[in-house]
Amino acid sequence: MKIVNDITVLRQKSMPVESVEEASEIINKLKEVLSQTDNGVGLAAIQIGIPKTVAVIKNADGFFYLINPKIVEGTEGFIYFKEGCLSFPELFRNTKRYRQIIFTNNVIQGDKFREETLCTRHEDPFSRDNPLICVAIQHEFDHFDGKLLIDHEEIPNVSIERKNLKIGRNEKCSCGSGKKYKKCCGK
Repeated sequence: MKIVNDITVLRQKSMPVESVEEASEIINKLKEVLSQTDNGVGLAAIQIGIPKTVAVIKNADGFFYLINPKIVEGTEGFIYFKEGCLSFPELFRNTKRYRQIIFTNNVIQGDKFREETLCTRHEDPFSRDNPLICVAIQHEFDHFDGKLLIDHEEIPNVSIERKNLKIGRNEKCSCGSGKKYKKCCGK
């Protein structure tokens, strides 16, 4: 299998997988393709032409699987990150991502799915876990919705990160839109 770069294919919205067998088959294909890349952190099923909500992400322990996941909440403000995509290997964009996300995910348990709620956070680059995991998960969620890296507004390099500061609902949003936080990124 090969990584897709056809925009019309990549813009398809992905549908949930229905069975453990279907999820396992897609995961095996994703692991094989992702293992052949030098710099890939994550790969969504649509990137190999399968419009299903399954993705594989490399972590310190090997691979982590996203199966029919849903974001519950993004918290702790935002990080600005120079991000790439295996479907567009020459393209990099400074993106705005949540520092921490809470999401539900299905785990394969025998011949059934078990839903669990997880939390991942963009950590110190020198920690044991890859600090890109939180960004990669959000990137794969974009692929599930047919949103591509080229759809993200280019954010200029940000030299100062707001850490541990809570933005008030009526303050201007830190993304630079000029809107109140509650009407912009705080939705």
